[in-house]
Amino acid sequence: MNETHSDNKKLAARLDIMPMAVSLALILALCLAFFLAPEQSKHVLDSVRFFIGEEFGVYYLAVGLGIFLLSLYLAFSPFGTIQLGAPGEKPQYSAFSWGAMMFTSGLAADILFYSLCEWILYANDPHMAEMGSIQDWSSVYPLFHWGPIPWSFYVVLACAFGFMLHVRKCRKQKYSEACRPILGSLTDKAPGRLISRASH
Repeated sequence: MNETHSDNKKLAARLDIMPMAVSLALILALCLAFFLAPEQSKHVLDSVRFFIGEEFGVYYLAVGLGIFLLSLYLAFSPFGTIQLGAPGEKPQYSAFSWGAMMFTSGLAADILFYSLCEWILYANDPHMAEMGSIQDWSSVYPLFHWGPIPWSFYVVLACAFGFMLHVRKCRKQKYSEACRPILGSLTDKAPGRLISRASH
């Protein structure tokens, strides 16, 4: 009993409650707003979505292309030879097993749902009609979700976290921990906490 209580205290000491509490409070507030005012919420979301797509669409493409080129650089530069684990350590699973786990945990549910209806969502978007042929654009847009550019966002972050966890042996899975080589002791202070909270 004492050991269990001691383990619980150690776990509680390792948890950063504030980011979780802020995220939970924000989610609950949004759910309440959507439930109490569905039409107004839809109008606000549509306006925000249109503004982001209209004002930042080019920047998204530029950043996406930059991240894609960065992922190629990481793969084919000397950084690509860094082993994510102890020197000489063999992989726990085969390349096929790793690929299957990443695919099924990260994409399978989305593909089951969106592969059937995503083009319909785009075809029904009133902004799509302004661009020309609905059939052409509704089949092109999914590439921004399922092609090499969005995958590159995941790859770069996966490399950073993989290096942090399996080479640096850091046990905290936070964005601020990935910045520790740059921030140093500031990781445990306001700048690190700000990065962690912004990432939630």
